[in-house]
Amino acid sequence: MKKHSKVLVLLLAMCLMLTCIAGCGNGGADGTPTGGVGSGSSDSEGNTPAAGSKMVGDLEVPEGQQTVLNVGITSDPENLAPEAAMGSASFCKGVIYERLFDYNPLNISEIIPVMVESYEWLDDTHLQCTLFDHIFDTNGNQIKAEDAVWSVIHCKDTVYKQKAADIVDEETYAVDEYTFVIGYTTKNFLWSDNLAGIDIVSQKSFEESVDGMMTTPVGSGTYKLESYQDGSSMTLVRNENYWMTEEDAAKNGAYLHSQNISKIVFKIIPDATQQIIEFNAGTIDMLRQVPTVSLPDCMEDPTIDLFPAAATQMKYLYYNCSDDSQMKDVNLRRAVSYAINNDDIVVGGYDGFVNKSTQIVASWAQEYVEGWEPYPFDTAKAKECLAESNYNGEPLVIIYSAENPSDVVLAQIIMEELRAVGISSRIEEIETASFTSTQTQITTGWDICITAAKQTNTILFTYYNTLNVHANCRGHWNRYDTSGNAERFQELEDQALPDAVENFDLIKEAQAILEDQCVIYPMHEVTQYYGLRSGIDMDQLYVAPGNFYFGDFYPTADATWLLESAS
Repeated sequence: MKKHSKVLVLLLAMCLMLTCIAGCGNGGADGTPTGGVGSGSSDSEGNTPAAGSKMVGDLEVPEGQQTVLNVGITSDPENLAPEAAMGSASFCKGVIYERLFDYNPLNISEIIPVMVESYEWLDDTHLQCTLFDHIFDTNGNQIKAEDAVWSVIHCKDTVYKQKAADIVDEETYAVDEYTFVIGYTTKNFLWSDNLAGIDIVSQKSFEESVDGMMTTPVGSGTYKLESYQDGSSMTLVRNENYWMTEEDAAKNGAYLHSQNISKIVFKIIPDATQQIIEFNAGTIDMLRQVPTVSLPDCMEDPTIDLFPAAATQMKYLYYNCSDDSQMKDVNLRRAVSYAINNDDIVVGGYDGFVNKSTQIVASWAQEYVEGWEPYPFDTAKAKECLAESNYNGEPLVIIYSAENPSDVVLAQIIMEELRAVGISSRIEEIETASFTSTQTQITTGWDICITAAKQTNTILFTYYNTLNVHANCRGHWNRYDTSGNAERFQELEDQALPDAVENFDLIKEAQAILEDQCVIYPMHEVTQYYGLRSGIDMDQLYVAPGNFYFGDFYPTADATWLLESAS
């Protein structure tokens, strides 16, 4: 996949994968995969390495050398615990922890078993799963049914409690050493996606951790933590005793991740300009997201490959509808929405490198209506709604996460557009570690939040995970609305939850309520441009929703910089 393809490949990038299991396998002590391409004495073209050397992909690794990847991230992960806040932590943790189910690289909307050897529904609300009997974490503790039950219930005490909101504790239990049952309050079509978002760990390892795994994560994934220096760097190394085999993966159609990289060093560089300087200088090999202003130059640089991945997310403005915010006034929310020119955001904020959104639902979802735009840019209409509101002239506070420094450009554009219709505002950056709790808990201090929410093939997923009064409710509309609209919206959400296809009419009614009440404003479908030094075979690189699996990097003979990093 070439960097010059730009937006042509955006929707395809999130589903990239190795075309066959060849090239996958557990890693040997010397950094060479023990199975698939690269595990023998020659590369994919039959070239034989020098005596004492090994082939990792098509790269010859001299004896005593290792492959090291230096990755630039914008903020300190701070919390590496299971179900900790997103941001840099999620990017780093993807190879540390594992889950019962994961996304199928062949079809991103399909969930496949990973730690689960087999499963069945006993009835509409009880799921029985059996774990593989040889899953061990990097502490040497075996993960069994009791650990899976503990992990699922523990999720309710985290910021991602919505993943387990419909799970009944008393009906979730271990049947035997490796078999357990998860009980739900009602039939829930989102069950698999929710379980694919819960990290499974050994209860013993968690309880023995000095800080609840915040800086001492212990999982069963392909990599493990070697060192962590607050504010500086974090280093992961290959898990030499990774449990999954080719036979395990083949049994469920799972994807067996490679361990082609011996060591992954995450370097914390908050300043985006400094990140690009170090990327161009070669002191870091990969950027999670190349700043928009740097994309044109990177596209012309033959030593850099850009990998545009259309994440399963949309960028929104969430309006704080609580009693402590002026945005509780629906007419003020409408005024703000009409005042924003989304075309300015796409061009001014992203130089045209993203797809504009006009609806709450993504353009590829079943509820999307071609040509429909509930709140088009209309300054006259914005001023009309503002006159009907109770706006008192005080500045509205626009917040964004420090994890996404490019969001400040969006905030500045929005601030100017609000000023043009008579609305004052100011911008505030929120530290990554507290951003999720800031936007999801009942809190004062902000009026408009710039954030992203995950999308699947139905908007019901977004309703359930971000606008559910029983769990995670961003903006707090459901908790404070007294018009009856929020109550009806919640009823429709609950009724539709068992089957999104069968209850399509209910979802459409809920969508109409949400758009009328102007609870959130959609801006664009998120696209991440990963930057990587040339020499990795992009066509053999698997990307989960929004994240790389670093060990799957397939080095070509040109990726000698991986060795230079280790010298």
